[in-house]
Amino acid sequence: MKIKSELRSINQTKQPTENTTIITKVNDGVKVGPFIRNYFSHLIVSKSQCHLACKQGQVLVNGKTAKDFDVLHTGDVVKVTRKMEETLKNKEGFKIDVRYEDDELAVVWKPSGTTLNNQLSNTLEIALKYNLKISNATDKLENPKCVSLLDKATSGFVIAAKTESSYSTLMENLKNNSIIQTYIGIVHGRIDGKENEKQCITSIIDNEEYSTEYIITKISKTRNGSGFITTVLITPKKGFNKFQPRRHMIELGHPIIGNTRYTKQIANSKDKGLYLTLSSIQFTHPKTKEMKVFSDPEPTKFNAIRVKEEKFWKRKQEEELLLFEKASDSFSNINNNEKVLIDFINNDQRPTPYILGEKEFFGNKFYVNEHCLIPRKATETLVNATIELKPKRILDLGTGSGCILLSCLKSIPEALGVGIDLSEDILELANKNKIKILGEKQENAKFIKGDFSSLAENKILHSTFPSGSDKPTYFDVVVCNPPYLTDREIKSFSKSIQYEPKLALLGGEKGIECYEQISNAIQRCLDKNLIYDRNKTNYLILEIPPNKGKLVIENCFNYLKLISIKNDNNNLKRCLVYELSPDKNFINKLKIK
Repeated sequence: MKIKSELRSINQTKQPTENTTIITKVNDGVKVGPFIRNYFSHLIVSKSQCHLACKQGQVLVNGKTAKDFDVLHTGDVVKVTRKMEETLKNKEGFKIDVRYEDDELAVVWKPSGTTLNNQLSNTLEIALKYNLKISNATDKLENPKCVSLLDKATSGFVIAAKTESSYSTLMENLKNNSIIQTYIGIVHGRIDGKENEKQCITSIIDNEEYSTEYIITKISKTRNGSGFITTVLITPKKGFNKFQPRRHMIELGHPIIGNTRYTKQIANSKDKGLYLTLSSIQFTHPKTKEMKVFSDPEPTKFNAIRVKEEKFWKRKQEEELLLFEKASDSFSNINNNEKVLIDFINNDQRPTPYILGEKEFFGNKFYVNEHCLIPRKATETLVNATIELKPKRILDLGTGSGCILLSCLKSIPEALGVGIDLSEDILELANKNKIKILGEKQENAKFIKGDFSSLAENKILHSTFPSGSDKPTYFDVVVCNPPYLTDREIKSFSKSIQYEPKLALLGGEKGIECYEQISNAIQRCLDKNLIYDRNKTNYLILEIPPNKGKLVIENCFNYLKLISIKNDNNNLKRCLVYELSPDKNFINKLKIK
């Protein structure tokens, strides 16, 4: 049986209301809970109310108290005895924020977590009939109907039609976008464009063309990977899809912050729900033809997350500033006041070391710029591994800022070393670091132009520190931190990595292309008696990403003996140490020649 909405005006709401029905074949095998929430929805509107009613003995099957998980069978007599006031006062489903109401319609605010018309959960339409006045129109609806595309997670304005004619007109207007709906959302990253400037995205969604207008209102800093979060107004212009705002933001590369469909979570705010709300709605009244406009400020949690992210971002910047309290030469013309420097950083999107021009590595501060990879703490594992071997001569492949080679040479004052790299700009930077780090010992290091694949052909390399009058330059240790990321991996990382040189990052489709080049190049050098002195034991030290160590070991350097795998400061496998033993047969062949 259906309970008409007039029941809510009866003065006997404190008296028990009995409802009885007999189970037919259609509902044979259905559990008590889902059945009574559906059939007796005027009394029980949620799972929690259903459970409570069963617990209090208000649900009877064949005269006996039933549990919500009991199974019903054909012929069972189901009786629900429940005070109407219990339903009306229980749960937030019956407390609706009504912003406007007349005989034709109402405008209400839907909180997040409330569905529009799913009878198996806490719904807005069930609540409407207990909160809105009964319409006097001849075509009044028995129960008001929602004219909206909002899903359960999204809060915002909802139009509730109270008559058949208004519902028909409003639904048609909703489908053709005559009802203007503007959302406020917070998305990951910094959307391209100026603040308060209208922009539009048009694309095909589910085989239909959809258009959405968006306006940037605020760009905020964040400590998280994207570096920014953007507050944006989103207005669908063409299309009829409840996920249109979210899907178009994803297409822009800036998903809305949330933990539901077509969104992306943000660290430390995973339990805060969806950062999207329908904050404004404009429509023509179907009866009076009057323009109706309703708007609401953004939820307080929106500003809370901006303030929180800004706060932690500034703390992170200040911590990094302490590491670089002696600013580099590039800041010599700036007032060396901490606040000025912090303000300068706050307005720059680049990684902090690039802004400050320095990065600490192995206890020394190295000059860095956009031409070189920023030194990482994990790479210090290579330096320690090299120092342990106490080499006299070191070759650093892909030297970059020179941080690996120069750190080794400073720790072993009697050692000599050569760093090679492709870029003239990088070599200039490395030489600048050589003067700063080694000082009077700067002649112990040489930086020359070259690449991995042509070691055997690099004549300058082989004559840098001759091992004898008729011998080329031999090295005890060759060390290298080669590029090992794939394009896909770079895109998944923090946005700040996009500022670092791709040449120093990309390692081909599988990430081991440079290892293969080095392996082949060293093999050619060995065949020509270059790089290593075959009379003695020599070493190759390589940085690896933890996820590709096995791939490198299986595919490269099979002619060398792996003697050690070293972990970095995070206890991740970071460094391979290979050994090349003396080759007496090779030496004898040379003597015969």
